[in-house]
Amino acid sequence: MNTAKTICWTRPAPRGSVALLTLIFLALFASLALAFFAASDLSLCEAHNGSIVQSAQTVAESGLSYLATELGEQSIPVADANTDLLLATFNATKAALDYTNGMGANGVTLNGNTITIPSITTANGGTFSATIIDPNVPIDPNDPNGPKKPLLKLSVTASSQGLVRRVSMDLQKVPGSRGVFDYGIASKGSIVIGGNGKVLGVNNPHEADIMSATFDIPTAVSITGSAQLDGDIATANPKAVVYISGSPTIAGSSNPATFPNHIRLGAGTTDFPAIDTNIYTPFIQNKLPANTKLKSGMTLDNTEIPAGMNPTFNNVTIRGVLYIDQPNQVTFAGGANIQGVIVTQNPNIVGSYATDTISFSGNVTSQGVETLPDTSGASVFTGVKALPGSMLLAPGFGVLFSGSFTAINGAIACDDFTMTGDAGGTIYGPIICYGDTQLKLWGSALAKIDRSKYTGVLPGFDMPVRLAPVGSSYIEG
Repeated sequence: MNTAKTICWTRPAPRGSVALLTLIFLALFASLALAFFAASDLSLCEAHNGSIVQSAQTVAESGLSYLATELGEQSIPVADANTDLLLATFNATKAALDYTNGMGANGVTLNGNTITIPSITTANGGTFSATIIDPNVPIDPNDPNGPKKPLLKLSVTASSQGLVRRVSMDLQKVPGSRGVFDYGIASKGSIVIGGNGKVLGVNNPHEADIMSATFDIPTAVSITGSAQLDGDIATANPKAVVYISGSPTIAGSSNPATFPNHIRLGAGTTDFPAIDTNIYTPFIQNKLPANTKLKSGMTLDNTEIPAGMNPTFNNVTIRGVLYIDQPNQVTFAGGANIQGVIVTQNPNIVGSYATDTISFSGNVTSQGVETLPDTSGASVFTGVKALPGSMLLAPGFGVLFSGSFTAINGAIACDDFTMTGDAGGTIYGPIICYGDTQLKLWGSALAKIDRSKYTGVLPGFDMPVRLAPVGSSYIEG
């Protein structure tokens, strides 16, 4: 029996085929690796370039924010801003930035209509410079020659790792904060309340808040003895010292553990409005001759006291405006009945408060200008009646109250202020001291602050302006 055999035959694989396939896959993987490397390298380059762009953009935006903030903190006198906003901004910017760490010896310059802020180096090694120009934009687009908008354009050019970015924004003139009008007592110098001195709020405790804006006197506020302060204490200087000793009462408590809750150090820069007594000069109708023999019981209507007269008045009645030229030492002995406002010539001597003084040593009664008749005899009071809220505006003068008073109808402003003895009463307005001196309430002095009668910015005060960014005007490039 024959048995059939089945034979399976396969062609032998060619030699070297496995090696060839291996090479093909190696080439493929190498190509993929090269492609991945190229893509990764491109991504790294893109990320690096993006980082440089972002760094330059960050420097530009930081520079814009820094300068807008710095400019926004500057108080620009309203008269200067209204006369030449660019020049006033240059003066404020130069005072704020020259010789700071970032600028070194470089300084802010003004050339034509352009303020230039030189290069400032940032912490990450970037730099930025800036310009401020007056774009001369008319309020009415249809009237290019008409009044212009109170705008300036701030442009910042930044550089980081060789890349340059530019950003810009408009700055507009805005009124400064109410500043000192938020306090019962505010002083550019220190404040001292001692003995049995009292500062009280008539309608609420915060009418008696006090603020010291000094950076030069380490002890900004001193409350000693049995003094009483209804309000809170604020200082502009975050490193200021508030000295408290004895057994005073602060914010309604005599417990020292509660005092820190009513003390705010570093409350920020406070706007002190400029005093302009020129608004009262049109109402002056009489000028005392320098050789006038002063008599008890005199009545002074819209009267000017000449420089160097140094008068002492006894039981005098003042109606309308009493305007005191500088220099002068004016004393109100006996009694003084004031139905109006006392103002002094705008000062031209710095630190003159030591020799230019106004002293009230007798009893004082005061009524606001709004209580005046329209006329009395030859005197006209209509104009001054429209300016209620200020009682004593004495820039450059030192003021002393050592006698009693029932009420002071309006704000008191001067360069040095002292209330001593049994002086005191209700004051319908703030006490504002402009000298870097000690504002003092000694002995049994009493200041009852009532802010309900006169509000807002009071006559004779010009609030400074500030520059605020216009958010919608932001532009890159």
